[in-house]
Amino acid sequence: MSGTLNLHAKTYYNDPHLGGAGDEEYIDVPPFSGQYGSVTGTSTGWTLLDGGVWDQQRPLGGYLHIWAKFGNCNHQGWPSSAELTLSTVLSYWGSKPTGYKSVTWQAELTGTSYQITRVTH
Repeated sequence: MSGTLNLHAKTYYNDPHLGGAGDEEYIDVPPFSGQYGSVTGTSTGWTLLDGGVWDQQRPLGGYLHIWAKFGNCNHQGWPSSAELTLSTVLSYWGSKPTGYKSVTWQAELTGTSYQITRVTH
């Protein structure tokens, strides 16, 4: 992949102490060669623990499977075991993508009784 792919997500939770505010996650996929790569990222409420990208190539393009796992939440009252995992699949034709305006995220929150109410880009 040539060029860094910059992705953004906003996660919202049913924690009344947050007053409807959510967290912003920024995930970057640096150039990689081969089928697998790593990601870097930051969040307003979490620390990136792990993440990666898997390139599923097809004859005319392919799919990038991207995931990022966050932990060490800084929200008051949240347990240290809480983790947020974001994932998405991006398709491309011909050459690999260098950026997207819209990404559909899937999110999973574990280790806490709070729940995700929505995820946007």
